[in-house]
Amino acid sequence: MINGSFFDGTYAKAKHAGWLWILGQNYALIKQDPQLTHIALYNTKNQQIQFVDYQNFTPSRSNEVIEFQSGPIVVENSQVAKPYIAKSLNGSAPYTRSLLAVTDNRTKYFITVRKPIRLDDLANYLLSLEIFAGKRLDVLNLDGGPSVALYSRELINLRYNDTAQLPILLGAR
Repeated sequence: MINGSFFDGTYAKAKHAGWLWILGQNYALIKQDPQLTHIALYNTKNQQIQFVDYQNFTPSRSNEVIEFQSGPIVVENSQVAKPYIAKSLNGSAPYTRSLLAVTDNRTKYFITVRKPIRLDDLANYLLSLEIFAGKRLDVLNLDGGPSVALYSRELINLRYNDTAQLPILLGAR
């Protein structure tokens, strides 16, 4: 599991910041915020994921999708997303980070960066990795700073800040 995205309020009374649609239920409306640039759309039927600029987004209202707002987008179509990073409130400052990466709209990666880094430097680093060579890469920032956390039941050495109280989590099995 990884911290899911930005939230409003306190840890004790947190709510998701921005659009949140889960399998036919709407939990939060779209929020205009320079951080929350994109909607992650996950189709549970074909298991594809894509990131759409929230200004061009039309809610699906489907029972087969999960949609949530986060950002900024860091890499879009294998290019550093400089305009989104530049508008971000914390994109040019070094922070620990958590991100969701997708190659060719199908293979998903949770990324936790434990060393503080700027988003543009992180984007360039990710694009240099052999694992992403020759593939379309899209990367969405989920959060940064003290909310960055990763929990793995089986890979204990990967855990990071796993005792943090976080209101929003993403998980895979």
